[in-house]
Amino acid sequence: MGGYKNHIIASLLLVVLVSWVLMKIGFTADFRDLVFCVILSVTYSLLPDLDIPTSRIRRLTSRLLLTSSLSCLILVIQKTNITLLLICLASTLLLYFFWSLRHRGFLHTLHWAFIMSLPLGFFNLTWFLFAFTGYFSHLLVDRQII
Repeated sequence: MGGYKNHIIASLLLVVLVSWVLMKIGFTADFRDLVFCVILSVTYSLLPDLDIPTSRIRRLTSRLLLTSSLSCLILVIQKTNITLLLICLASTLLLYFFWSLRHRGFLHTLHWAFIMSLPLGFFNLTWFLFAFTGYFSHLLVDRQII
């Protein structure tokens, strides 16, 4: 088990390993792409802890969703817009969803790691790989995968 710092360190170590393997098979990336992939991996290494009320990622996500929900609600009151109303509703539902999770539930599974990383694969397979690597590193540190 580890705190967020251990998850970040594990993610960085796994990123170095994956990058080395990709380099050996001929993959090249410019510096900006690599920095983005590292940030992506580190971010995804923290996502499984969305189910812990006191985790940094949960507090940040909750604040962002609450701000989004309230902002959209204020804008909807001022100007009727179905898109803003849907964003408000989605943000509120996500907040409720996060508040009802139990720790080490489905967020700590390989299936969920794949599901969370998959949307990035539609844009760029490298992004998918590094997001999955980050999520996977979290599961390794928490000994959910042996």
